[in-house]
Amino acid sequence: MSGVCFSTVLTILILQFFFHVQWYESLLASFLGFVLAIICIQSTGRTDLNPSGTMGKLSQLIYAGVSPQNITVNLWAGAVTSSASSQSVDMLQDLKTGHILRASPRAQLIAQLVGTLFGVFSSVFGFALFTTAYPCLTDAPDTPGYNCPFAMPSVQAWYALALGLNGPGGSSPLPPGAEWGVLTSACFALLLCLLKYASPKEVRWAIPNPVAIGIGFISPSIVPVAIMFLVGAIISEIWRKISDNSFNNYVGVVSAG
Repeated sequence: MSGVCFSTVLTILILQFFFHVQWYESLLASFLGFVLAIICIQSTGRTDLNPSGTMGKLSQLIYAGVSPQNITVNLWAGAVTSSASSQSVDMLQDLKTGHILRASPRAQLIAQLVGTLFGVFSSVFGFALFTTAYPCLTDAPDTPGYNCPFAMPSVQAWYALALGLNGPGGSSPLPPGAEWGVLTSACFALLLCLLKYASPKEVRWAIPNPVAIGIGFISPSIVPVAIMFLVGAIISEIWRKISDNSFNNYVGVVSAG
């Protein structure tokens, strides 16, 4: 908790003095980061996919109402939320692996802090070096004569959403009725969760997981991955029934290969 409080205060101070983001806007972004990180952790635990970028864009939508026509605040709020979600999932995976290997959580945390200390300076230096070699990286995509060897599709998505929500006129890029679609989907997901945990264990598997369904919507590339999951699960089950001993000894290595 002391680490959370310290990092939150530091985030507020940096955004206030370097990027002119008001303290209450930074505080809300930190709170959203905490809440949305729980969603990313839940998603990663169940599907192995982290929708941190989507959570960042969700906070952009929220800030379009909190601080309208302010692209700087909109982007920084999204960055704080996305970073918090991403780092939370990374630490979850690291600590889970350490738990399986019986590593000390305290030693892992110290290693994380040391790595963060070096990572902060090396990443900033690397970014400065890269933008010196390729100045086009910091130019707006709609700049006249814009020509950059890097497509940066993720940046383009953030830029388009920030401009659409906060640019001249403030017209929303969302199609008409999108709000009702979101509300309907949320109610459907809540209903699935209630059914899943209220059902007996022997039939619980048959109720689809709403997190997995949501990941399928925001990441079309998951479809071939999901098919491979199914094929791998079928092969594993057949292998386990034929030879339980060799299955337990080699399934992890074969799957990784």
